[in-house]
Parts: sequence; structure tokens; C-alpha cells
Amino acid sequence: MNYKRGYRLMREHELLGHSGDVVRGVTLAAVEQRFGSTQTPQVIEWLSDKGSAYIDHRTRSFARELGLEPLTTPVPSPQSNGTGGAVRKNDEA
Repeated sequence: MNYKRGYRLMREHELLGHSGDVVRGVTLAAVEQRFGSTQTPQVIEWLSDKGSAYIDHRTRSFARELGLEPLTTPVPSPQSNGTGGAVRKNDEA
């Protein structure tokens, strides 16, 4: 896989969707930009949704190589939607 290609696509604003290659390229570029290296100084939690490009085993493995710990958000459901506000109102009472 060519991660530099994904970075180049991002830089040229030619994103063709969120393919795994593009996600890995953008992730590499972000880590390099933030830390000046291809490795984080310590493990950092990387939160994403459960899109196919983010849960791909190649993306998760690559993220770990960079020093990121991939975590996913839960899928929204009608049962959990809005519960944050209800909890907050109870705390204020």
C-alpha cells in the first residue's frame, strides 16, 4: 500500500471517498504534522465511527504502528439518543 499516495490525494483535494488507503494516508499526514515524526511519543486514543475504512484491519494495524489506539463510537440508537441531556438535567436538580 502506498500511504504517501493517500497524503498526496488529500493535499490536492482529490479525495475519492473514504477508502482505507486515503484514511491511512491522512492519518499518517496528521501524525507527522502534529508530532514531526511517524510515531507518537505515547499511545493516543484515536476515536472514529464504524465506517468500513476505519474498521478495516489494515487501518487499525497501521494506526497501532503509528502509536494510536483505534477506538470506535457506538452506533446511535433511538434508545440512547438524547440521554446525555436527561442526565445533565438530573445533575442540575
